[in-house]
Amino acid sequence: MTEFRRLTKTGVPRPIARTAACLMLSAAFLPNASQAQDAPASSRQLPARGTTSATAAVSRTWADIEATGRTLADRHFIPRAQIPPRPTMDPAQYEAIKAQAARAPRLAKPIRALPPGAPMTIIINKPGPTQAGAGNGYYPPDSNGGISPTQVVDPVNLTFNVYNRNGKLLKTTTFNAFLNTTNSLSDPRVLWDPIWNRWVLSIIDVPASASASPACFWLAASKTANATGAWWIYHACSGGGIFAAGDLWDYDQLGMAQDSLMLTGNIFGYSTGFKGPVIESVAKADIYNGLGFSAPAYAGGTGMNTISPQRVLDNNSTAYFVTTTSTNGIRLIAGSNLQNGSYGGYTLLPEIASPWAVPRAANQPGTSAMLDTLDGRFAAPGTQYGNYLWAVHTESLSGYPSPKFFQIDTNANALVQSGNFYASASSDDWNPSIAGTPNGDAFVTWSSTDTPAGLNAQIRFSGRQAADAVGVIGSGSVLVQSTHHLTGNTQGSVQRWGDYSMTALDPVASTCGAYQRAAIFNEKIVNSSTWGVQYGLIGFCP
Repeated sequence: MTEFRRLTKTGVPRPIARTAACLMLSAAFLPNASQAQDAPASSRQLPARGTTSATAAVSRTWADIEATGRTLADRHFIPRAQIPPRPTMDPAQYEAIKAQAARAPRLAKPIRALPPGAPMTIIINKPGPTQAGAGNGYYPPDSNGGISPTQVVDPVNLTFNVYNRNGKLLKTTTFNAFLNTTNSLSDPRVLWDPIWNRWVLSIIDVPASASASPACFWLAASKTANATGAWWIYHACSGGGIFAAGDLWDYDQLGMAQDSLMLTGNIFGYSTGFKGPVIESVAKADIYNGLGFSAPAYAGGTGMNTISPQRVLDNNSTAYFVTTTSTNGIRLIAGSNLQNGSYGGYTLLPEIASPWAVPRAANQPGTSAMLDTLDGRFAAPGTQYGNYLWAVHTESLSGYPSPKFFQIDTNANALVQSGNFYASASSDDWNPSIAGTPNGDAFVTWSSTDTPAGLNAQIRFSGRQAADAVGVIGSGSVLVQSTHHLTGNTQGSVQRWGDYSMTALDPVASTCGAYQRAAIFNEKIVNSSTWGVQYGLIGFCP
């Protein structure tokens, strides 16, 4: 087991001892659905099974990346088409549940007052990548992003894009060029680490055959605060335990604590379907120095959906993960001692009651084509500060898809508040993300359509302040109003959408203090067969 020293607040973090020159991570999975479920009221320590390994990090500059890009300029490594959704249940069962949700009657939504407090301001509103340009034709975009004091990074399927804070494009490249690979890639995620001033990125490696190395992903970290500078690149694949050749690491998510990075994903057998979600935590001290490392990793229990990590905003010694359960609740997973690289283990906490149902697909005006709203998973990392965690997912509300936010007291393993939010009484709302602040405020973005009102897909945003009415986020404002419906990004009976959005706290203080602004990244429709992504900087004050 590698030993690490505690990170300090000055200089580049460095480990003091090591026993491995490559990444070695363990992973445990859900038993299959035929096995008995964990009692919702129980807690248990999660075991570790299997390993994930990577060769030592490779250093790449933008000169290296651009040279590779010229070599690969006319090559495409997955079909110029959709990247399929992968529900965490049997596909036929999932389609049946979505069809049942579509047949359910639409009832009146609960009436609630808009929250008081300062109105929100659009500070920056700029177009990002599009399917016809940076997206290279792939769909959905997997809209994601992060913001630093000087830059914005907005990765999509399948390009890496760097802007200044005002939305001016600085660099763009394909992920194949960025990573120097001809492998198939998908699901990019990025975060800005304000503690150590680094960019971190993950993306999955799609297996080409049943004999491919199992459960692979890429992990990259900038060597400085400059995303257009040099990067450390890791490639990790799995083996042993429950892993088998051809396994896919799907729907990766990327979180962080003070001194560690947390990664989660859904593991699918090449021909056997969903095996379960995994959690892995690695020391920043290794990643930010391009060094090999070894660390355990764990996963959940039966009846569990996608696991989502958090962006921890303080030096809390326990980092939490959140998931929905098949018993219509949510559960936290507590990762202890992640702040110093010792990885004290993960504990599945008792279920928090919060009944939910898989949402129907979203309607669009002027067409029978509907937009995918996924399966109720927590699709994007939230935030954690002190004893409080913020998270959001989409569920069914009176027959409409609707986001629901949660503020959870992690010390008590109990809800502080929760509530649905939506644009109007007749709107379909989905694809949300959230960022809570140390002040008790929160920002959200989401997608919305309103067929009776003739409104195509909107990018909406809203928020709440600590003094607002409990359980309420208002209908908010429109960042972008699409003027077309989407009919050209078909997967089965729906148009692919999302698969996620991102809300990231601005590390630069506004005129009314810290954590009063957030960057949002979400999907819009450019034309009937083309997605776009929009970057907005919003706040309670400029």
